[in-house]
Amino acid sequence: MKNMKSLVDSYLAYLKTDIGASPRTISVYQASLECFLAFTGDIQLEALTEARLQEYREAVLALPVSYKTKNLRLIPVRQFLKYLVEIKRLQAPDRQLLRTLSQKSHTDLRVFPSKEQIAYFLQDTKDPRTDLLLRLLYATGMRISELLARNVGEIADQFPILGKGSKQRIIFCPEALIKKVRAYEKGKSGLIFPITSTRVQALLRARSDRMGLKVTPHTLRHCFATHRLAKGANIVFVQKWLGHANLATTQVYLHVSDKDLAEEYKKFS
Repeated sequence: MKNMKSLVDSYLAYLKTDIGASPRTISVYQASLECFLAFTGDIQLEALTEARLQEYREAVLALPVSYKTKNLRLIPVRQFLKYLVEIKRLQAPDRQLLRTLSQKSHTDLRVFPSKEQIAYFLQDTKDPRTDLLLRLLYATGMRISELLARNVGEIADQFPILGKGSKQRIIFCPEALIKKVRAYEKGKSGLIFPITSTRVQALLRARSDRMGLKVTPHTLRHCFATHRLAKGANIVFVQKWLGHANLATTQVYLHVSDKDLAEEYKKFS
């Protein structure tokens, strides 16, 4: 089995010695692949799923930078996956999941759901399991993989988890939601949600289509952060809640709307 870092190092060496890429190209590719590794962690290639690739693309789309800069984050990873399949003859997720952006189809600042829109999206449906799962994602800021790893009885007002890179952090959960979890857990054992992340993605797409509001697991994590920052939460606390090793990663959530800018300007005019 191969871990991601060793494969990336192998690819960069291939670019230099076999392809004869320029130092500038290698520098750009290395920076982009380091960002990718920071997102995935130094996992085994077998653990890199299509759902994880989709989450990475969502994270790149959320960056408050131009579409060209976002493509520079995506293209090296696509080429890296192509190298793994065509040169190393390894099994890897479909690189087409990291489709690039065009100027025509892209606006630099993506619009994420408001707190009111998320409340609408999380209203009760005839699927209580999915209702609870989505509310937990939004209320705690956990990654989908982190939530799906939780066993019955683990979720409390404060509880530790091992996040990306096997780093421990404390998760906080509202009391009202804990009561819903306990009611749902009655008579159950093992995993709270014995379901795959791919299935969760499919359920979210179906709900998004019904409600006319595009929401992914990463959207809920993004909104967890932005809605709290909008209410004045300290960005260092948000960093700890999300489990980011670098504060710069958290800073991508500090985007504001034109309306917010106008209202804030009026306070000082």
